[in-house]
Amino acid sequence: MRIKTLPNSKTLVKIPAINCPKRPSQSTAALKNQSFLVRFGYALAGIKSAFGSESSFRIQLSITIGVILVLGILRANPLWWALHLLCFGAVLTAEMFNTALEHLIDHIHPERHTAIGVAKDCAAGAVLISSGMSVLVFAFFLVDRLAAY
Repeated sequence: MRIKTLPNSKTLVKIPAINCPKRPSQSTAALKNQSFLVRFGYALAGIKSAFGSESSFRIQLSITIGVILVLGILRANPLWWALHLLCFGAVLTAEMFNTALEHLIDHIHPERHTAIGVAKDCAAGAVLISSGMSVLVFAFFLVDRLAAY
């Protein structure tokens, strides 16, 4: 854990360290011009960090794997696969944005604040909406498959 002193305060705040690859101390413009493999490594580190720190991300990933198995067992047609893959991508992406926003806000402003609560709630709401739509798509798939029997 890192210890940080808040501006205009003598209070020390413990901030958990996140294991991410070390970035060179360069300007933002220089970071944007990194090679594809370096930037890909940062993206993978972000996914690994979300997987390691967020139980919601692990749960969403487990549900994704379960639905993929059901789609395979029930021999879903390509359109259902495409719809579900879009849903998986939307849910996991929303979860990653939610995780990123929470980590950033907690790092910058660790105290509770109404506006921060609203931002976090909105991000969580985005995950809920995308998850709900995914459940509906899966329910429609199951109804379609049962109607075929």
